[in-house]
Parts: sequence; structure tokens; C-alpha cells
Amino acid sequence: MEGSSLRLSAAGFNAHRQLEFIEEEEASQQSSNYSSYRTIATSSKSLSVAFAGWSYTILQVDDQLHLLGHHDNQTPPTDQTNSSSQATPVAISLPQPTSFLPEPSAQSLKFFGTPTSPLGAVTPSGHFLLLLHHPNRSVPNLSLTPASTTPQTSPKFSAIALTTSGTLCAAVHNAPASSTTHLLQFLSFDTFEAWYLDPSGDVKPTHFQVPGHCAQLEGMATGFVYLNHGGPGADARGGGGGGGGGGEVFTWGDARHAACLGRAVGAEAPADRPGVVETLLGVGVGKVAVGSWMVAALSEGDEAAYVWGKGRPNAVEPKRIDALPGEGEENVRLVEVGVGEGEDGLGMSVEDVGVGGGHVVVLAEGGRVFVAGENGNGQLGLGEGADDFVEDWSEVKEWKGRHVAKVWCGVDNSFVLATNRNP
Repeated sequence: MEGSSLRLSAAGFNAHRQLEFIEEEEASQQSSNYSSYRTIATSSKSLSVAFAGWSYTILQVDDQLHLLGHHDNQTPPTDQTNSSSQATPVAISLPQPTSFLPEPSAQSLKFFGTPTSPLGAVTPSGHFLLLLHHPNRSVPNLSLTPASTTPQTSPKFSAIALTTSGTLCAAVHNAPASSTTHLLQFLSFDTFEAWYLDPSGDVKPTHFQVPGHCAQLEGMATGFVYLNHGGPGADARGGGGGGGGGGEVFTWGDARHAACLGRAVGAEAPADRPGVVETLLGVGVGKVAVGSWMVAALSEGDEAAYVWGKGRPNAVEPKRIDALPGEGEENVRLVEVGVGEGEDGLGMSVEDVGVGGGHVVVLAEGGRVFVAGENGNGQLGLGEGADDFVEDWSEVKEWKGRHVAKVWCGVDNSFVLATNRNP
């Protein structure tokens, strides 16, 4: 998207000013939730959402990273936190390059953390970086720092993810010729750190082996989603055949929330071990978007999206969107938006999708944006007076006729990236 004017807009929860990329003197005029999309950043080169949590957002703007929201990542905020004095975005500095740790670009890092706080990032070469806060410097900032003093000999990873309950899983960085990925699961981030600094010590992770190279590893409320790049194992089972070279999806977690796994659970496919989402075999999945209780998969070949999961169970009145599979139905359901407007009257093709704590945002052909789910904080961007919960797909009219390139979701907010080009 270089050469285009990029504009990032956001809607939803903003109590900790995590949607404000503005000058300090302007900050006091903001801080309420956004019920409609507002522009929060622009760029002529590169712009994306690197992390979106309950109280933090990390934006990648050109070659720089910025943390928005509550700044002390060692002390997560509460609902009563007064963040009015912490509204200025904080720069995140990258590590100095060495012979064994090439300087990563801001665009190449894979951030991970809890739904509240970012904790670190993984570089393309597999190095694990901690996000450290420096509040006492003349210009307060954060830095991404190698977690080990000997990173050249430390374990390397393709991705790291955490569940809402704090369980951590790390995908070991594998050799190009390898046809499998090793997954290591830990009770917490602290036990993972202890193992990382001393792999031969007392901490013994749970070990899984899954086919293919890791494309994505994401955490749900009580489980994980793994997407591979395909490979010999996937081809043998029919995965990665959607015409676009995508991979297959594996899920595992708590059997009490089996709907979030998108697959049958039983003696031969237990919930607590990675199992393939059979409905998607042959689809060729290119991306998964994972929220607390819902998952969406985007195919590369036919530009279709699929969803599964359940409504947020800790809501006062738990509700589910109509797009989710119902009782007695298939584990996964095809997303159908704009029915009657696509070719032959069928649903429109899907170009991107984002999933939050209880809502979904779909980018359809022609830059059309459709939303469904929880809207109590305005996260659907439908404007003042919209229902607190939207069961069926509803179009965000302001994006119709504009060139929308990508969408993301935080826990209770949404982001839309648009360019100045026409669809």
C-alpha cells in the first residue's frame, strides 16, 4: 500500500485513551467511547494495528511503533484508573542490531500479550523480545529487548500466544525442510520465562506436534488456534487445496467450551490436544481472526469466510450472533453478507475479517464493511442510538464507496484501514 494515503479509523471502547494518537494538548477533549468511526492515524507509507487490547493499542506507523492508552504495562489499569495524564502515545524502540540478531522492522514483528497488556514480540528470525517500560527517562518510552543475555543460543519461536486465563503456547521456530511444528504449552507467562532462561530446569512444558510450518498461533478465552502454511502432512489429508495455497486449522482447549473449537470432540479427538477443524479441510485457509469466544477463518482461494464459537458467556445477558452455528448444526458456518448483491444473487466475497471479545467485522468486496455482535461500547461503529447487540450482519454505511484495505478488532473496539483510492 505504499504510495497511497492511508487512513486508520477506530470505533468502540476508549476509556483508557487507547484510540487516541494525538498531541497531548488535544487529549483532554477526548477519552469517551467512539460510537462512530474516527480517524486516529494517517500515513503515506505504512500503517497497521500491531496489537489491540482492552486498555492498550500498538500502532505501526511507517517505521515506528507507538503505544496508545495506559502506559505502565507492569500495572494493568482497572475500570477506576485515571489515565488523563497518560494520553500521549509512547514510542517503542527496537533492539540494536547485532551479528546474531538482525534489526527487525516495525512491520515484521508479531506481538503477543494478554487481552489487557502487550508483553512482547517475536522477530522473523525467531527471537523473543520483552516489552519493557522506562518511565523515569527524560522522554518516557518503551523498548523491545531480548529476553535472554545469550539470544544466539536461546530457543527460537515462530509465534507466541496467551489465553485469557493466562495459559501460554509457543510455536518453536523450525527448519525450512521440516514438515512439522513443535508447540510448547505453559501454565503462565512466568513459567514460560523461567523455562526460556533455563530449558533444562524444573519447568516442563506440555508438548504437541502439528503438521506444517506455523503461519499463525492465536489465543482464545480458554484455548488456542493454530494455522499452518500447509505442507506434506496437510496435503495428505486434503488441506491447503483451496486454490490459493492456504493451510489448515487446528484448535484445542477447554472441553466445556467445545463450540469454540469448531470441531467434534471425543476420545479420538480430545479437546485438550490440537485437532484439525475438518470442515475446513481443502478450503486453503490464509488467515484466522480470533477473539475471546469466536473464531473466523478466511480462505485464500475463493475469498470466503467461516465462523464458529459462542456468545461471551460472562455477559449479563449472553447472546449469540445469527452467523454462528446453532445447536445440532455443523461446527463451522459460512459467512454470508450482502446476499442478493453478489454474483448470481449469492453472498458477496469476503476480503478480510476481524473478531473481538464479542463482535465480528467483515470486509466484503467493493470495500463494504459489515458488523455483528456486541455494541455496548460502540465497537460496531454504527453511530449513536444503535442497539447494544446486533444479531445479524449490518452494514456500516460510511464505508460504502470507499477503498477499505483491512480491518482489525480489539476486545471492545474495531479498526478500519482505508486508502484514498477508489474501490
